[in-house]
Amino acid sequence: MNLGDLYNKIQIQSPPTGKDTGGELSGSWSHVCSPWASVKHVSSAETKDEGTEAVADTLNFTIRYRSGISSEMRILYDGKIWQITGIKPIGRDEYLEIATVHKTNW
Repeated sequence: MNLGDLYNKIQIQSPPTGKDTGGELSGSWSHVCSPWASVKHVSSAETKDEGTEAVADTLNFTIRYRSGISSEMRILYDGKIWQITGIKPIGRDEYLEIATVHKTNW
C-alpha cells in the first residue's frame, strides 16, 4: 500500500451511549476521527430482508493503523452510512482494512 492511495476522506463515528427511560440507546453518534482512506468496491447484491427488497453494497476501507476502532462504530462516506462488519490489521500495525456494508431499500 502506498500512502498516495489514501486520498478519500472518511469519518468514523461511535454509537450513542445515553439510554432512554426504556433502556434503549439514545442520542447522536459521536465523531471519532476523519482519516484518509483507500476505498475498494467489493460487491453489490440484491437481498430480501423480511419481505423488503434491498441492494447491499460492500466496500473495504484501508486506513493507517489506529487503535480503538470497533465493529460497533460506523463510517460516513460519500453521503452514506456504512456499517462496519469486520476489521483486519495489515502489516505490523501499519494499516487497518475495514469491511463495511450499506443497504438501500427499494
